[in-house]
Amino acid sequence: MRVNNGVEWVSVNELKQIVNNSKINDYEVIDLREREDYKRRHIRGAKNIPFDEFMKINDYSKVLSGRKTVIVYCVRGGSSIYAAYRLRDKGYHVKSLIGGMTEYEKYS
Repeated sequence: MRVNNGVEWVSVNELKQIVNNSKINDYEVIDLREREDYKRRHIRGAKNIPFDEFMKINDYSKVLSGRKTVIVYCVRGGSSIYAAYRLRDKGYHVKSLIGGMTEYEKYS
């Protein structure tokens, strides 16, 4: 497990194990991509909150339960790390998918 400034990185392999072993309900997975991208394809169990909207939220308890680890992902991983830092600063346990959906799709 890699950690960067208090944010854990989750690999595609780790996330696939979570999804395939029915452990996805133990996490809140947030897809930060645009709605059209989400509709085309997304990780099972993910909730779509586009990055621009996500960054405008002041009270994340309205969209997250706060009881689970949050996994965020975007197209390639850049936006999700900013979102992860923001959640970390609000007290959430958060992980960011290395390489985003681009990397995830390579192994699907």
